[in-house]
Amino acid sequence: MEDNIRLTVIGIQSNAEDNDPIELQTTGKWFNKNNKEHIIYTDHQLIDTQPTKTRVSIDGSNVSVIRSGGINTHLVFEQGVSHIIPYETSFGILEMVSYTKEISLTVTKTTIELKVIYNLEINHTDMGENIFHISATRLDD
Repeated sequence: MEDNIRLTVIGIQSNAEDNDPIELQTTGKWFNKNNKEHIIYTDHQLIDTQPTKTRVSIDGSNVSVIRSGGINTHLVFEQGVSHIIPYETSFGILEMVSYTKEISLTVTKTTIELKVIYNLEINHTDMGENIFHISATRLDD
């Protein structure tokens, strides 16, 4: 399956010192399978030498983000629910706890927009509120 979307992924961490959004623009794949929306893209910016393949699956109020390659993790977002997530880094595995405050999804024939607002704790340290935002548009056929 060829890339069929141009997407922008924005991450904002309110507790970060510089508080600047991290933005990635790339192409990827978007499809619906078993009544779930799926977005797949490769992030070449996370790790200097090894790309990270990311798969976002959206099933109603549940969002799953699986990353493999440079970073390996499986994030689960479910509105009003906390999840414990092992987060593998080159320095070892960190324990993350996410609490999802809000999930919003808008889908049309040509666009998909996902926004997840969540609180994050890493190794028992509050990292504040975070936003994960994907905006994608189908490429011309």
